[in-house]
Amino acid sequence: DAIYYCPHAPEDGCDCRKPYPGLLSRAADDLNLDLPKSWFIGDSLRDLEAAIAVGVHPVLVRTGHGNVVLPDLIPSQTIILNDLAHVVDTQIDRFLA
Repeated sequence: DAIYYCPHAPEDGCDCRKPYPGLLSRAADDLNLDLPKSWFIGDSLRDLEAAIAVGVHPVLVRTGHGNVVLPDLIPSQTIILNDLAHVVDTQIDRFLA
C-alpha cells in the first residue's frame, strides 16, 4: 500500500499532476500493478484523462464533483457509477459471476 500525491502547483508543469499520468505510472512501477486490469475511480475529468493516459479503466463517481463533470464530454470508455459503494458492489458482482 502507498499514498501518492503531487506537491506542485498547477503552473509548475510537472508530470505528476493530473491529468498527467506521472503518479499513476510511478505507482504501477512501485506496486507492480497490472494497469489494463485496474480501475481508477475519480470525480473529475482530469481523473479520467489520467486513467486513460496509462491504460486504466476510468470510473466516474457521481459524488463529489462527479455530477458537475457529467455534462462535459466524458470519454466513451468511462464507467459512470453513483458512488464508491456502487463501485465496490459492481466489482464484487463481477468476481462472483
